Amino acid sequence: LTMSKEKRGNLRAREKNSTLVEIDLKSCEPNFYLKSLGVEFSGDVYLEIAKQLDLDISNRSKFKRGILSVLYGASENTSKKILNCSGLKIQEIKDFFRLSEFKNYLEKQFSENGLIYNYYGRPICYKHNLVNYWIQSSAADYCSFAFANLINTYKFKPCFFVHDSVTLCVQNQRLEEILRIERVIDPYSNIDIPIDVSVLSE
Repeated sequence: LTMSKEKRGNLRAREKNSTLVEIDLKSCEPNFYLKSLGVEFSGDVYLEIAKQLDLDISNRSKFKRGILSVLYGASENTSKKILNCSGLKIQEIKDFFRLSEFKNYLEKQFSENGLIYNYYGRPICYKHNLVNYWIQSSAADYCSFAFANLINTYKFKPCFFVHDSVTLCVQNQRLEEILRIERVIDPYSNIDIPIDVSVLSE
């Protein structure tokens, strides 16, 4: 969990004629959240937001940070500064994510039950920033189920699992097969999310 990406590149497969391959979910949390609400789109979630709301995405890293700041309840001033946009645009982003409606739903659930449940029914007992907890908790469970499904389907051997990525030990003759995989799916939710596949060592 704490090893840097650079040092992870020094890891090697223990089995002969095998390679370590890392699979990363693309934009896992906003992808999962929107798809759990029934919002469907085929491409890049950040490009979709920029296109629909006419926002500047020339600095993708900064744009991503700004969108996540809105999603996770940062102050309006903070999000405006990161995205270099108006308060009206911040409200449009919130509307795109249906944040007010979803927050009200979670607050009502917490008020009635003293807790909320994530997408998979796992209880969350913290009242502070319910949307944040719901998304992160649900996305973490999604990763576990989706990666388990991938591993069971293709019979790959898992090595380690870090947040929204899994590293697998793959026989060299199967490298082309794994490099062709474009998405993972969790059979419970039927939500699919695109992935990046990269070779860590050969």
